[in-house]
Amino acid sequence: MLLSFADDVALDKYLRRMMRDYSSEDCVNYLLKPLNVLLHEEHSPGSALRKASFHRAVMQQALRDIQAIGRQKAAPLFLEAVSVNDETEIWLEAIRLTGLGFRVEISPQPAAMPAVATRRYEHHFMWCGAGISKTMKRYFQQRLAEGEPIMLCGPDKSEHA
Repeated sequence: MLLSFADDVALDKYLRRMMRDYSSEDCVNYLLKPLNVLLHEEHSPGSALRKASFHRAVMQQALRDIQAIGRQKAAPLFLEAVSVNDETEIWLEAIRLTGLGFRVEISPQPAAMPAVATRRYEHHFMWCGAGISKTMKRYFQQRLAEGEPIMLCGPDKSEHA
């Protein structure tokens, strides 16, 4: 209901309260991810607006969390989108990871070539929401063989051309 009738400010306030009341992992895994799936499966009137409002709220929460943890000592992590099912899922992962104590730098747009982090990091997560290309898979394997702190994550790590 809130997504249908509330403005972005009210939705943002509600999300901040939820993130304060629950662990980020529980909030993301048991509430926000299922809601994201539901919103993307919905095709009723107003569904595009609800999906857009939800995405904006999630993105703002992730950016707020990233900024807040950036002022703390935390392990730096580079989260790179290799592929996504929807534009919101990588931001949900950023919220989850900051809640686990990582200082996240995010590259949310998938590209044909590897993204470049602007800061040094201890961990590099390559988000595979909808598979991984042969080029990106080779890049991952090369970096792994070189002993770099890199791993594939996300719901679909299978190869897609």
